[in-house]
Amino acid sequence: MKKIAFITHNLCLGGVQKNVALLANTLVNIYAVTIILFENKEVVYALDKSISLLTLPQHTLHLSDKNDLELESVGMELFDIRSRELGTLLKEASFDLVIAFEDYNSLCTLSTLPKKSKAIVSSRVSLEYGYKDRLIHLLPRSFYETHIKALYPKAETVVSVSEGVGEELAKLGISSVSIANGIEIEKLLPLAQEPIAYEGEFFLHVGRFDTAQKAQDALVHAYAKVSDTLQSSLIFVGDGKDRTSVEALVAQYGLEKRIFFIGFDDNPYKYMHKCKGFIFSSHYEGMPNALLEALSLGCAVVAYKFEPSWREFDGKEGILFINRGDIESLSLALVRFEKEPIFKVALEQGAQKIIQAYRHDRCQQQWVTLVKNVVSKEACVCAES
Repeated sequence: MKKIAFITHNLCLGGVQKNVALLANTLVNIYAVTIILFENKEVVYALDKSISLLTLPQHTLHLSDKNDLELESVGMELFDIRSRELGTLLKEASFDLVIAFEDYNSLCTLSTLPKKSKAIVSSRVSLEYGYKDRLIHLLPRSFYETHIKALYPKAETVVSVSEGVGEELAKLGISSVSIANGIEIEKLLPLAQEPIAYEGEFFLHVGRFDTAQKAQDALVHAYAKVSDTLQSSLIFVGDGKDRTSVEALVAQYGLEKRIFFIGFDDNPYKYMHKCKGFIFSSHYEGMPNALLEALSLGCAVVAYKFEPSWREFDGKEGILFINRGDIESLSLALVRFEKEPIFKVALEQGAQKIIQAYRHDRCQQQWVTLVKNVVSKEACVCAES
């Protein structure tokens, strides 16, 4: 039996992690599957018992009182260490194919890929927006752009999670194929029927509290502008570093009895199924699972034009798009959801049409076909870095 390995940072919460687990569970029926993790965190997604799990050595970092240049130096050192450790593991295991998810893990993989080994890498986030003015794994945007240009051509195939991410890769001279996240609609439906504690009507936001990306604070501002005209409450499902600041903003508006924070819930679908409207306020995303899941459950959706992938949905009935940061239009959308039932129903019907292209079985089959084709190729000779 051919041996393949998935490489990802962890199998803790997240859309990437969920998709790695789903794909590994599918391919274990065809190949001997190993998942290699960079971080020793809790595995929250169910895995077939035949899948092997390996974790790279863990490293304690002392980052307090360091400026950005010092942090970047630590990031480069850690990248080199992880690449060497991963290279040793890959040489010992002699996998027929390595599949790396996310740019950092992909670059580590390609920088140390053994001779005659084959790799597929999957780019999952916006290169232009996701890396802007921030360090990702202690490394700047310039690191990723330079190394993607140099190393991604070594991969057998580069997979982009959306057409928008693929267009950004093309600007760096990297060709890719687009395979979206697949949504298991049939599994969501029974979960969506579970009861919730809240009995009134409500708008819903689901996601990690990171206001720079997901703009929960903007949604609070938008709701506050029209709260006197609305009957529906606003519910946030999720947790994260900026939850406290958003809760403080709600308190400033005196809306503690109108806006509620549920925290993390591994079944957000029961809220999606019952909400008046689903609000997707992210500034940028690769291909957001939460949005696809809301569409699969027939939610009426208003969304910012999240870069780079919103154009993939443009012109399709089912999502009301507004300009990023346009709080006035977001407020008006909340009012329309509540006051114009015909408009809301039209969006709900359009959602069912959109989601067919993102069904789990369809997207998984694209992955399975790709993996089979790459594994069956004669081994290419890839120079080691």
